[in-house]
Amino acid sequence: MIRNINLVPSGQQLADGRPVFGSARVISGFGNILAAESVGQSVYNGFNLTLTKRFSQGFEMFATYTWSHAIDDAPEQNNIDSSNFLLSDPTNRRRDRGNSLTDRRHAFNGNLLYTPVLQGGNRVLRYLVNGNLIAVIATIQSGDVFNMGTNRVLNGDPLTSSPFQRPLFIGRNTLRAPRTSEFNVRYTRLFPVGERMKLEFIAESTNIFNRTNPVGLNSTATVDAAGNILAWPSFAWTAVLDQRLLQLGLKFSF
Repeated sequence: MIRNINLVPSGQQLADGRPVFGSARVISGFGNILAAESVGQSVYNGFNLTLTKRFSQGFEMFATYTWSHAIDDAPEQNNIDSSNFLLSDPTNRRRDRGNSLTDRRHAFNGNLLYTPVLQGGNRVLRYLVNGNLIAVIATIQSGDVFNMGTNRVLNGDPLTSSPFQRPLFIGRNTLRAPRTSEFNVRYTRLFPVGERMKLEFIAESTNIFNRTNPVGLNSTATVDAAGNILAWPSFAWTAVLDQRLLQLGLKFSF
C-alpha cells in the first residue's frame, strides 16, 4: 500500500472519524512524501463445485461454479503504477478494509462439446452426420465492484483525488455492476479430401445472445464539504464488454 506520511492533522474530523489534514507538513520544506509499505492484508474464502463428463458417445461436458469473497485493506495496490489509489485515512488503514477490487461472489464457467457419430445406416446420411463438431462455452458471473467516490476532496490530502474519497459511512468497493453473461458458440465441419488432406469450415460467435455486459459505472456522488451525500451516483454504464461477433473461416490441412 502507498500512503502520504508527511501530512499533519488539522484537529478536525469528518463525522465518520476520518481526520482532516491541514497545509502543515511533518517535515517542513517538503510537500508530499509517499511511502510504499508491505503491510496490506487480504483474506480470500471460496467454495468450488466442479462437474465433468468424460468424452463418450460424441459428448463431453465440463462445468464449474465458484462462490468466493475477497477482502483487503490496501486500496487497489495491484495497480501500483497509479498514485491515485491511496488510503482515505493514511493514519488508519482499517478504515479502508473492504471488498477487494477482484472480489467476485459468484462465477460459473462451463463448456459443452458434441461430435455426432453415425456408424450404420445410409452412406449419404453418415456423410452428413459425421464430421460435425459443436462447442458451447458459457460464462456467467457477478458484476465488477466499484468504489463510490465524491466530487470533492474531503480529508485535505491533495494526493488522494476526489473519486477515491468516499462519502460519509460508505465502505470501500460497495457498488457492484450487474452480472455478466456470455455464451460463445463454435461450429466446425470437416470435409476429407483424399487420404491426407482435409478442408474444415469454421463458424463461431462470441456473445451469441448479444447481451450488454457493463464493466464500468458512474460511481461519483455529489457531497457537501462535510461528506454528506447530496446526490447519489447515476450508476450509468461507462464501459461494456464486446457485443456479438460473428466469424467465418476455412482451414485446409495437408
